[in-house]
Amino acid sequence: MMQGNRRTLRMLAVLLVAASMIGCAGEESESKLKWKKSSALPADFPKDVAIYPEATLKDVLTAEGVPTENGAFITWSTKDDIPKVRHYFNEKLDAEGWHVISYPGVAAGWMGEGGVTVVATKWGRMASFAIGAKEGATLISLVFPGKS
Repeated sequence: MMQGNRRTLRMLAVLLVAASMIGCAGEESESKLKWKKSSALPADFPKDVAIYPEATLKDVLTAEGVPTENGAFITWSTKDDIPKVRHYFNEKLDAEGWHVISYPGVAAGWMGEGGVTVVATKWGRMASFAIGAKEGATLISLVFPGKS
């Protein structure tokens, strides 16, 4: 029974991440959004979304003229291990009133052994963190799915 629940949760995580990316892509093609890449966190980044303190910001992809929370992909890297990063997000997001669920790795090759997905929801909002190993570091990817 426990194995079936894990499989179901893993599939849900995969679907949530995929839906996030498809949601953003769907909005782009329908509304002709212009995406911009930056190396700085947007000024409108939500205050109640945790940022790992020992991480280096790598890339930010947002739509011009659209609030960050309505569609963005942001990546960081850190030398800390995956369990420590996952624990941080579980604790900090929960403290900010998010409902947090962690899933063991998803079907993404870059995540490596031990990768996890942390999905947080709060009053109709969602933030999905993929945490995995890449090139000797832990990569943290945050997706805010586009709102339909």
